[in-house]
Amino acid sequence: MAGVYAPFGVDTPMSNIILSLVTASIFASGVAITLQLVSDLALTRCGHWVAVGLLLMTSFLVFYEVTICRVWEQPISAVILLAGWLALVRYKSGAGKWSLYGMAVLAGLGFLLTAAILPSLLLGLGMMLWTGRHRPGLLTRAIMAGLIVLAMALPWGVRNEAALGKFILTRSNFGLELALGNQPGALGPSSLGWTAPIHPSLSAAAAKQVQDVGEVAYMASMTRLALGWIEADPERFAQLTAIRAELSFFPSAAMVGWFPVLGVAVVVLLLTIFGALKLAACAGSLALRCQPGPVLVFGVLPLVPYWLTHLYLRYVLLTYFTSVVLITLVIDRAVYQYLPRGIMGLGQRGTGHKNST
Repeated sequence: MAGVYAPFGVDTPMSNIILSLVTASIFASGVAITLQLVSDLALTRCGHWVAVGLLLMTSFLVFYEVTICRVWEQPISAVILLAGWLALVRYKSGAGKWSLYGMAVLAGLGFLLTAAILPSLLLGLGMMLWTGRHRPGLLTRAIMAGLIVLAMALPWGVRNEAALGKFILTRSNFGLELALGNQPGALGPSSLGWTAPIHPSLSAAAAKQVQDVGEVAYMASMTRLALGWIEADPERFAQLTAIRAELSFFPSAAMVGWFPVLGVAVVVLLLTIFGALKLAACAGSLALRCQPGPVLVFGVLPLVPYWLTHLYLRYVLLTYFTSVVLITLVIDRAVYQYLPRGIMGLGQRGTGHKNST
């Protein structure tokens, strides 16, 4: 963004066009990696068509990505999360010799981008090390992976120590997000119930306070404020958390906003179908023992911080590509397990790595 804004200006038509093209390219790479992961999972012919169908059904999200998400980190974070799952699959199959170090790089990027994807990438790194525990040189590989993560994360912590007076390795605004989503009048989704003037982007008084006391002290005060509201009414916090969890699968019209051609009602309907398929796939992965670990780690875990704070559609899109994969994976396993192998060739395995599933 800084590289685009420097020559073309902040929020100018040209800078927005360029950022939209960048975001569209990121989205396209996510589609390509999704299809590659489906191929690597050695799914049936049915699985490949399911993935293509899901991507086509939700292709309207490109509009949201290139207009709303172009100035946020969620698009690239979604692709990084997806790449982490691909790296794990290739490492388990033995085909990805350098996948462990690739996952370490992705985890390092997690420290610098969206902290919500960081636990998933670190857990993926742990799964790799556990999978390769009997391979020679495990200790050396583990040390090298750890050094890669530290080499990417530590400079950010040092920068924060120098600039903010505190060694912080990840994004430091969780306290503010927690307060925003749980303040009196909050309803669950973002942009609703913002009654307290606490966000520096929305309140000149809050911005002045950040300037006066510093970012670290302000975020600490927001954490105390949020915890005070939660402790005063834990039942309400539980209700809001449940609402946000539901909205992460079934976004409301207020979260969706305006879409050309299709309109809000159609988009909400398609997202509801997609969310229902995802929810069913999460249950199916447990029932069919179909990679429940990766499904939950890459498809659900990144959404948990937003269940506690507040929710935009762009937060939900963090797991869009991995959701396509997990829905495809579970439907494919059900077809392979319960339908005769010869029906229209649906039960025939692909040419990918057969031990990946």
